[in-house]
Amino acid sequence: MTTIAIPDETYQRLAALATARNLTPDALATAALDQLAQQAPTDRRAATTPVKLSDDEWKAQFDALTQLIRSRSDRYPPGFKLDVSREAMYEGCGE
Repeated sequence: MTTIAIPDETYQRLAALATARNLTPDALATAALDQLAQQAPTDRRAATTPVKLSDDEWKAQFDALTQLIRSRSDRYPPGFKLDVSREAMYEGCGE
């Protein structure tokens, strides 16, 4: 069996939660880690392979993202302006 080191504070919270659920900390952690492991892609390449989009699909997704950013404008500091120009995207590169 493999062991994992976690901070004492985390273990104390885990132990309290396990007690509340009438479980051991090991059982609770194992269930949580198993659930997380099931979400992980089994093929690492699948997680890093870029999605192929047509120009129209890419533009539609980009426009949706910028619209989402604009819809949250009340969350940004006063005077914030969305700048999606090529210059802003590559600011600081190649210096």
